[in-house]
Amino acid sequence: MFYERHVNIKETFNSTQKEVMMIITVGNTKGGVGKTTLACNVASQLARKDNLRVLLIDADPQCNATQLILS
Repeated sequence: MFYERHVNIKETFNSTQKEVMMIITVGNTKGGVGKTTLACNVASQLARKDNLRVLLIDADPQCNATQLILS
């Protein structure tokens, strides 16, 4: 549902040469629930399949997202 609305917004704004920025936050207080995996997979999907520019910010002190993306 959320993704479908994003695609419609992108198509609408592409015709007028405006850029749309979306912020997606993944968070949970409990550890080991897949936050890093989800964030990296969503970023990868948006960048590779949808051909969008993506900025993934790894605020976790363990830097697992950084290690995953750079490896």
